[in-house]
Amino acid sequence: MQLITLLTSTVALMGAASAAPAQGTTRYATLELMSDTTCTAALGEMGVYDTDINKCNIIPDGEHVRSVEFRLQTGNCVLHTYSDITCHFDDQVWQGGECARGEKYYRSYKLLC
Repeated sequence: MQLITLLTSTVALMGAASAAPAQGTTRYATLELMSDTTCTAALGEMGVYDTDINKCNIIPDGEHVRSVEFRLQTGNCVLHTYSDITCHFDDQVWQGGECARGEKYYRSYKLLC
């Protein structure tokens, strides 16, 4: 009897877990990472999802990123870029559709929505 109760409880919990919405499914922006200062030499693209917004995120291989093309997908958000990995130095603010470029490399960002 206890085994049946345990199995029933386990199945019920599995159903509840699968009904919960998945984290990181809404794409808020796309960042095209560039190796030059004019947004023409692409290194790769990364998506910014709901689990990434309003917090500091490290740009992969940021020591090579000289500019970032910022494409807003949804929401009313602004991109903050930084030259360090802790989102403290050289804060620059960008609107959707802009090429973020400057003298320093881009190592971290915050998408504030």
